[in-house]
Amino acid sequence: QAGHIAGSTLSILYLARGLAALNHKIYVGCRPFSVQSMLLSDSDVKVVHFSIRHALDPSALRIIRDTVEKESIDVVNAQSSLDRNGSIYSRFLYRWPAVLVHTRRQMPASAGGKLQSWFYTRGTDAVIAVCDEVKNALVKKGIPDAHIRVIYNGTPVEKYDHVDPVRIAELRERYGIDPDTRVIGCVARPHKQETHRQLLEALKVVGIPSTLLFVGTQMRREYTELIESISRRHRVHFCGLVPPHDALNHFGLFDLFVLPSVSEGISQSILEAMAMGVPVIVAGAGGNIDLVRDGENGILVENNDILGLAEKIQRVLSDPDRFRRMCVRAKQTALETFSIEKTIREYERCFHSLVRART
Repeated sequence: QAGHIAGSTLSILYLARGLAALNHKIYVGCRPFSVQSMLLSDSDVKVVHFSIRHALDPSALRIIRDTVEKESIDVVNAQSSLDRNGSIYSRFLYRWPAVLVHTRRQMPASAGGKLQSWFYTRGTDAVIAVCDEVKNALVKKGIPDAHIRVIYNGTPVEKYDHVDPVRIAELRERYGIDPDTRVIGCVARPHKQETHRQLLEALKVVGIPSTLLFVGTQMRREYTELIESISRRHRVHFCGLVPPHDALNHFGLFDLFVLPSVSEGISQSILEAMAMGVPVIVAGAGGNIDLVRDGENGILVENNDILGLAEKIQRVLSDPDRFRRMCVRAKQTALETFSIEKTIREYERCFHSLVRART
């Protein structure tokens, strides 16, 4: 969720690199000239270029088959909706022998009902959910509990060594942030307008002057009236698309991170804020409640509770020292409980067990 690369995409790249570092042969299928292809160019991960135009795209289904057979693939791990459907159809049509796993990184939103759940269950060897709440939602949609493995999403500890104090100082100057300015950050993809709206609405009630940075999205016309209504007290910057490495430098500006989104699995941007020691206020929904324990390592708020969100923002901004212990716990949660190393080892164990069960 940082800049032009979605958090789910970053998570896939972390996983691919991590498994390759353990001497597994890893192949990532992605579009030619894509960001994924670029970011994997200096790694041991091999990239297979293709696009899936629709679930029954014959060219894509053949490329999946040819790659499985030519490279003796043991496990296919599909991530997006087109990948999930296409991988099932490819295995059904060509009877390739590899294990097929679907990873679900977001709260399920599709309305396919019991037929779709039956299709995903019968077509795969297992479904991996990145948190307990995603699993619970999948079970409610009809996927059997025993068919789902929970493997928490993780973040690489080493990437936080590359935060650049010089760059942070440059960003302070760019956005006109002086030492006394309170900075609220929100790192979210452009389509999460409801997230942006709730935060802007809450600032109408927040009495402490602040600067709000929306990282990863551009200004939209529908925000104009809201921004004008808070402009006497608060300043708002839409930072646009920011590369992942520079997004971390933006976190270095934040006194508070707010993400009132209800669709998250285990959000990379929340993990990044916690790992950087920034207090977080997030919606008490989805994977957020697997990651954040209210009052211990972060703060939860009800979806669309604008007054509640405003009160909690006001509380953190008015007494940041009070939340230092909470931030220490948050950092431990992100870097220890949700480290990418744990995630990679869990995937490795899961894949080994599925391959053994199939042979």
